[in-house]
Amino acid sequence: MKTVENKVTFDIPSSTDQIAKVIHSLEDFLASQDCCSEAVCEVTLAVSEAVTNAIVHGNKKNARRHVFLTFSIIGSKLRILIEDQGTGFDEKQIPNPMALQNRMKPSGRGIYLMQALMDKVVFKRKGKGMQVEMIKQI
Repeated sequence: MKTVENKVTFDIPSSTDQIAKVIHSLEDFLASQDCCSEAVCEVTLAVSEAVTNAIVHGNKKNARRHVFLTFSIIGSKLRILIEDQGTGFDEKQIPNPMALQNRMKPSGRGIYLMQALMDKVVFKRKGKGMQVEMIKQI
């Protein structure tokens, strides 16, 4: 982890064991920025979902692949970038978790939660992987 003023960067191996470390560091970063507890809860859940997706779906839990993260404050906005080294996906092809046929499925709500909790969520192909950018007014 590197910290530069209002910016923190990470490079983690694709192991779900790393998620707790990321969330703990994110909570510390948000506390240093005097974020309200409601925003901290929303952001940590969204980041947990995004990192899980990057590790499990993007990098297929391949420990030789990495997930790159950046947390930064720009004015009153929190900007989070999460990038994997997977093959990417088309977000328009992701089934709607609120559709009747999907409601009882044990997974498939991560992107929906991210979009509900953050002010802006953008997916884009980046290099050899996929990047999600999330913005939250704090």
